Amino acid sequence: PKVSASLQLDGGRIRGTVTNQSDRTLIAPAIVLGSSAATLKDLAPGASAEVNLPILSSNFDGRQLSDTVVGPYNWDGGQMSESQQRQLIRRSIIDQLSFDPMTGASGVLPGDSPTLLAWGNDPVTQAELEGAQVRREANVLYQIPLAMTIRGRNTFAADLLRSSALDVSANFFNKDPWNISFGIGEVTMAYQPLPFEGRLVPEQLVIAMGFGGDVTGLGGKHAILREQARCDPDADGCAPPQDGMPELEILDVRTGTWVQFEHMTPGQASEVENAARWVDPSTGQVQVKFVNERQDGIGFQFKVEITGTVE
Repeated sequence: PKVSASLQLDGGRIRGTVTNQSDRTLIAPAIVLGSSAATLKDLAPGASAEVNLPILSSNFDGRQLSDTVVGPYNWDGGQMSESQQRQLIRRSIIDQLSFDPMTGASGVLPGDSPTLLAWGNDPVTQAELEGAQVRREANVLYQIPLAMTIRGRNTFAADLLRSSALDVSANFFNKDPWNISFGIGEVTMAYQPLPFEGRLVPEQLVIAMGFGGDVTGLGGKHAILREQARCDPDADGCAPPQDGMPELEILDVRTGTWVQFEHMTPGQASEVENAARWVDPSTGQVQVKFVNERQDGIGFQFKVEITGTVE
């Protein structure tokens, strides 16, 4: 169905309007970005709806996306009603679309822009059974990507941030939506906001590293992460921390050089001062290098928040 939208990310919320320009009703629509979702009322032909979608600060809560988009499924074990059957089918479709084979979770819809998910009941195929009256039921999912403008001051994290491995020199490496693990060597990662037009004026860069579950939330006050050259692990008197955490370097985008930092405290959020040194204004990208100088493999979680104004 033809749908128009005027959406803008501002202050951590997607706001705007969605208009159904088709000749059919869009049933139980929802606006989705990653694991963040907001449901709307049915959209009749020509109808519009206001969108006010808060972006989640973390996508680690373990909820299935179908719980938000369709609603929790309740069945007492008796005969299913038509509405229960329809709900079960819709949940299964959303679970399949958001399924991550790496983790087995169904909590995130892939994509770098908001998506309208809406339902229809039009029969997909016509079926006739001689001598019998055929009961036809259908669940049609319309998945429509929507454009979004990014303006003003925003904090890019979780559903608003993407990560990718740029270079790996470790003897093994694995990454899922929450964890990074690798052996002796180095891993270079890039953390970048969703695509935007214009220039990002960075104000704050906050990072955290930890183990198990989600790392500490990055809100509130933060410790300052200091620049500090690490010692040579082969030199006398050098005893690298044995807490399973890697050493950290961040790329200075102004000079193109890597800067070493002090060993991070597990679970503690830290601010990296002078955000403009580390955040590329044209893309918002931050490059981080993790260094493991121990023979044993390590596994950890790393969280990034980039706050700035898109002009």
